[in-house]
Amino acid sequence: GRHGLLPFVGWSLGQFGWSLVSFNVGNTLTYFYMPPVQNGQSAFPVFIFQGVVLGIATVIGLINSSSRIFDAVTDPLVANLSDRSKSKLGRRRVFMASSALPLALFAALVFLPPVQGESAANAAWLIVVMFVYYWFMTMYVTPYTALFSELGHDSAQRLTISTVTSVTWALGFAVGNQIYVIKDLLVSATGMTPLAAFQTGVVAFSVLAAVM
Repeated sequence: GRHGLLPFVGWSLGQFGWSLVSFNVGNTLTYFYMPPVQNGQSAFPVFIFQGVVLGIATVIGLINSSSRIFDAVTDPLVANLSDRSKSKLGRRRVFMASSALPLALFAALVFLPPVQGESAANAAWLIVVMFVYYWFMTMYVTPYTALFSELGHDSAQRLTISTVTSVTWALGFAVGNQIYVIKDLLVSATGMTPLAAFQTGVVAFSVLAAVM
């Protein structure tokens, strides 16, 4: 079209946003809730029970796996709802617009347990927040992905879309991986605790993701 690459680049920024929050939740959840021991001390305070439940898995493992199963189950449901939508905003955009901010919010809330110290309340909180997070992830990502074929009207445009979204997906993961560096920088520069520094980085990334 007469606008060339620009519309596809703009659209691909949405992929950067959900790639960033996806990295935070998918790759640092265990690190946060089952923190490594450094110099004889846990990197973060312990918020949930660290042992094995029912002899099969940890609490964090059970929560993570069950929420991912929920995510898989809701994918076809949202796809069907989006296909059937008659919204004036657009059958894809109405889902994306209503879920973008909640997705970013709950991606941050995953790392903001309400009780200091180990507590069953934190586990309950995490179960609820993870399920809601994955619901809004599905609400955003499924319609977003469906737009791939709808925006690309020929093979050249589909190749362009594939290229720019691959780049923004990789950038989202690359930026997300800097959470460890940001944590250490905030600790050394401001005197924050490692917990506060990590949570600050996660919230900042969620805000960035929401804007994208």
